Amino acid sequence: MRRPFALVAAYIVLISTVAFAQTPPVQTRPGMAPPPASQTPQRDKPGAVPGAKTGTAGIKGRILADTNTAIRRARVSLLTSNPLDSHMTTTDLDGRYEFTELPAGQYRVTASKGIFVPLEYGQQKPFDRGKPVDLADGQVVEKIDITLPRGGVVSGTLLDDVGDAAAGVRMTAMRQQFSDGKRRLVSIGHPVETNDVGQYRLYGLPSGTYFIGAMPSAANPLIPMLTTPSGAPTYYPGTLNEMEAQRVTVRPGQDKILSDFTLVPARLVKISGTATNAAGAPVQMVMLMATAQVSSGNAMPGMNTATVRPDGTFQLSNVPPGEYAIMAMSMNIGTGEQEITAQPLTVAGEDITDFVLSTTKGFRATGQILFDQPPPPATLLPSSLTLMAAPATQFSISGGMARGTIHDDWTFEVKGLAGPRQFQVAQGLPAGWMVQSVFYGQTDITDKPLEVKEDIDGVVITLTKRPARISGGVVDDSGKPVTEYSVVIFPDDTALGPPASTRYLRALRPGEGGKFSAERLPAAAYLVVAIPSLESGDENDPELLEQLRPLATRAILSWGDAKELSLKLEKFDRR
Repeated sequence: MRRPFALVAAYIVLISTVAFAQTPPVQTRPGMAPPPASQTPQRDKPGAVPGAKTGTAGIKGRILADTNTAIRRARVSLLTSNPLDSHMTTTDLDGRYEFTELPAGQYRVTASKGIFVPLEYGQQKPFDRGKPVDLADGQVVEKIDITLPRGGVVSGTLLDDVGDAAAGVRMTAMRQQFSDGKRRLVSIGHPVETNDVGQYRLYGLPSGTYFIGAMPSAANPLIPMLTTPSGAPTYYPGTLNEMEAQRVTVRPGQDKILSDFTLVPARLVKISGTATNAAGAPVQMVMLMATAQVSSGNAMPGMNTATVRPDGTFQLSNVPPGEYAIMAMSMNIGTGEQEITAQPLTVAGEDITDFVLSTTKGFRATGQILFDQPPPPATLLPSSLTLMAAPATQFSISGGMARGTIHDDWTFEVKGLAGPRQFQVAQGLPAGWMVQSVFYGQTDITDKPLEVKEDIDGVVITLTKRPARISGGVVDDSGKPVTEYSVVIFPDDTALGPPASTRYLRALRPGEGGKFSAERLPAAAYLVVAIPSLESGDENDPELLEQLRPLATRAILSWGDAKELSLKLEKFDRR
C-alpha cells in the first residue's frame, strides 16, 4: 500500500533535521563519492547560484593524472563553509579549469573523475587534509593544480548460502575512522551491486587497508534513494563479526582479486508494539535507522519504515541483528505541529514484542542573548541569526533539531524540546563573532547538554567579538621554514576536549604562504603541535591527543588574545 505523500514529505523533513544536526560542512576526502545533489556545488556560471556572492577574485589550475597527462572533463568543485557560495566546473581538453568573479575568502578545491582517487588541493597522502586557498579582493591565484592517482580495484564473486551467485547485493569497501567517540567502519569510494553472476568491482580506492562488506538490501519503491535492510552485513572472507573480518591491503593502482566468499545467513526478526502521540492517538509512521556504521558521503544508513495501524500498533519485519534508533513521528497536517521520539535499540536474534513508543510535544525554553561588550552593533539583527537547540546525541528522545525564535529585544523562545539539548547559534554570526558562553542560572552549559524535562526560563547566551586566535609558522630541525605539515590545537584541560567538546579543537593545514591560522577559539590553555600529516578525523581521538601532548607547545589565551607561534615540525607517525 502506498503511503500518503504528506507522510513521505514529513518523513524526509525529519531525516533532514537529523542530518543537519549531525553533518558538518560538505567535505571531500579521498575515496568519497561526490556530495549528494542537495549539497552539490553549482556549475561556475555568473548568476548560476541564486543568492551567491560575487567578487573580483579567481582561481585557475590544471587537473593531471599521475602520468602527468591531462584529465579531461574532470569535475572540479570549489567549496566554502556556505554551500550557496560553492561552485562546480569541469576541465577542458587540456585539463584546465577556471573560477571567476569570486568574493574574497577561503576556499577548498577538490577534483574527481571515474577511476581516479578524488583529491583536495594540497593533499600529500590518502585521507590527509588538503590546503585552503585564501583569496583577497581582485586576486587571481594560478597553478592550483591537482594530480589524481589512479585508484585501486578490489573485485571478486559473492555467493549465497547455498553456493549460487548472489546478485543485487550492495558491496562496499570500508576502513576504520574515528567518529562519535570511537573507531567505526566508514564506507569509502563507490559502493556497487553484484551483477547477475555475483561479481563485483570496487574501483577508485586510495591505497590503504580495507574491510569488504556485503550488505543485502531491497529497493524501497516509494523513495528510491533509500533502502531497507533485508539481511545482516557479511564481511570478507565470510563472517558476521567485523572483529573476525580480514583486512585487504590495496596498493596504488592495484587490481586485486579476492577469493569467492559466501553470505552468512542471519535470523531476521520482527519488532512490534504500539506508537501513540501525547493525546494517545496513533502516530503516522515508525522508522528504524541503523546506527552501527557510518555511511559514505551520499549514502544513508539502512532504514525500515512501518505505517501505524488505526489501533496504534505497528510491525517492522526482516530486521537483521545490529544497533538501531527506532523513531516515531506524529504530524498535524493542518497546523504543521509535530511530535517525535527516538530510542536506541539493540536487535539480537529474537523477535521484539510490545515495544512502546510515545511521542511528545516537548517543552518550551526561553532566554536572552547578551553581548560581552554591549550594545550590539546596529548591523547585527536578531532576524539574521539562527538559534538551535541540538540534541546532545544523534538520536535523543526528541529526535532532531529545534529552531528558536529570536525577538527584536534579543529574547528568544524554543519549542518542542525534550531530552539533553545544547543551545547554539548555528548560523548568521558575522566574521569575528562567536558564542562566548551559555548559562542556565548559575550552570555553565556551553559545552554540556541541558536535560529538558519541563518548561525552562532563563537561558542566557552571550556573544562576543573578541575570540582568541593562534597563528604562526613551522620550521624543520635546521630552522628552515616548511610548508607541508598539519597542526593540531587542543585544550590542555582534557575535560574540555573530545568527546565532551570540539569547540576547543582545530586540525589545520597551512595556507599558500606556509602559515597556519586558527580563528574563533574560546579562551583557554591550549597545546599546539606540528606533525607531518594527520588523517582527517583523528584529531577527535583522545588517545592520539595524549600521544601528542609531550610534543606540544603550550599557549594560554584570554578573550581577544592573538598568539603568533613558531613551531618545530615533530617527527611523529602514528602506528
